[in-house]
Amino acid sequence: MEVQEQNFIALLSQAVQPHKAAQLREPNYPEILKLADSHAVTSLLYPALKKHLPMGDPVLAELKRNSFSAATRESIQGKELKQIFAACQDAKIPVLPLKGCVIKALYPYPELRFMSDADLLIRPQDRDSIRTIMEGLGHRFHKVDAGDTDVYVSPLRMNYEIHLELTEEGFSEKAREFTGKLLEIAVPDKDNPYLLGLPPEEHYVYILCHFIKHFIYGGVGVRQLTDLFICYHGWELDEEKVNALLCGLELIQFHDRIKALWDHWFDEKDADDVTGSLGTYILHSGVFGNEEQRATDRILSKSQDKNYVFARLFPSYKTMKGYFPILKKLPFLLPFAWIWRAIRAVLFRRDKLNTELKAMKTTDEDALDQRRTFYRDCGLKVYSKDA
Repeated sequence: MEVQEQNFIALLSQAVQPHKAAQLREPNYPEILKLADSHAVTSLLYPALKKHLPMGDPVLAELKRNSFSAATRESIQGKELKQIFAACQDAKIPVLPLKGCVIKALYPYPELRFMSDADLLIRPQDRDSIRTIMEGLGHRFHKVDAGDTDVYVSPLRMNYEIHLELTEEGFSEKAREFTGKLLEIAVPDKDNPYLLGLPPEEHYVYILCHFIKHFIYGGVGVRQLTDLFICYHGWELDEEKVNALLCGLELIQFHDRIKALWDHWFDEKDADDVTGSLGTYILHSGVFGNEEQRATDRILSKSQDKNYVFARLFPSYKTMKGYFPILKKLPFLLPFAWIWRAIRAVLFRRDKLNTELKAMKTTDEDALDQRRTFYRDCGLKVYSKDA
C-alpha cells in the first residue's frame, strides 16, 4: 500500500472511530481527497481532515464547501423522503427504505454518509400507485432499470429507486431466496404502519449481500465497507441470529474475512496475504468498481457458457424483458430488441464496449482462474467450479 493510501485509511479509521487519532506520514492532501472522491467518502473524512489542516488552507476551504453541499443535500433528501412516506401512508401503500436511507442515521451526522439515490422497496402491485404518488409530488419518471426498478428524479435532482423486488440483488440461489423475502419479514413503524423496517440482523446481512453483488461484478469500494462496519457496531445485533443467517447463505468465511480487514485497516492488526489482497482490491475499485474489472467478471460469470460471445450478443428472453418491459406483452419483438440493444451499445456505450472487447482479447483462462481463486480464497463460492 502506498503512503497516501495508508494516510487515506488512517483518516478513514479516525472517521468511523472518532475517538482515535490518525497518524499521517507526509500527507499529500489533494491526492488523499482524490482517493476519497473516487470512493464517495469525502464528506465522511471532513471531521478527521479538519483536525490536520491549518486554518486558511485551500484544501480545508474546499472541504467546507463540500460539507455544506452534503448537509444541504441531506436536508433535501430527508424532506422529500418524509413527503413520500406520508403520501404512501395516505394511500395505504407499504414502503420499505433500504441501505443509505437507514444506515445514515448510524453515522455521527447523517450527511457524512453520501447517498447518491434513495432505495425503496414496494409490492409489485403498487407500482402504478407509486408512480401516481411520485409524479404528484413533482418527481419525474426517469427510466426502468433491469425491469424491477423504477427510477425517479425529484425537482431538486434527487434520485429515487423504487424496487419491485430484490431477487436480482442476490449473487446465488440462496441469496436470491433471502432477498426475495425481505418485504415479508419487515415490520411497521409505530407511528406509520405503512412505513416498514427490517430487523437489524436481516438488514445487515442484506447489506452484505449487496456488497458481494458489486464485489463480484466489477468491484466494490470503501464506502460500502464502512457501511458494514458502522452497521455491525452501531446496531445491537444478535450475533447468534446473524451467524445463523450467514451460515444459511454460506457466508461465514467471507464475513470473517471482512472483519479481518476491519481489524487490519481500523485497528492496525496484522493481515495475511488474502486479507491484504482483499483490501487492495477494494481500495483500487472505486465506489462501484471499474469497467475493466467488470468486463473480466462478466467473462468469468459467462465462462461456463458454451459460447460467451453469443450469450453477450443475444441475451435470454428473461434478461431482455428486464431491460425492455414491452417484451412481457409482445415477446415476438425479442429480435428487434436485440438489434436495438446493439445499436445503443455502439452509439452510447462505445467506451464500455471497447473495454469489454479488449478484456476478451487479453483475458485468458489463467487470468479467469486467478480471479476465481481470489473469490474462493475470500470465502465466496459463486461459480460451479467452486462447489
